[in-house]
Amino acid sequence: MAPTQTYRDGRKADEDGWSFPISHLGRVASFEEISRDRLPDTQVLQWLGDLSDFCAKYHTARLFYSHPPGG
Repeated sequence: MAPTQTYRDGRKADEDGWSFPISHLGRVASFEEISRDRLPDTQVLQWLGDLSDFCAKYHTARLFYSHPPGG
């Protein structure tokens, strides 16, 4: 989902706030979860490439959580 106005309980939270929903790969949404679930590098690279291509094609922004795995 692209950036959107912020809503709470079905009402706009304020006039200036924006929300940036996190893009996900199936049930995972962070590199830590990707590592934990041992997703193949090829699948992750394909997803990131597809996400990037989508943004370029439709001139939009998407957010993904990129904090590296903890330890």
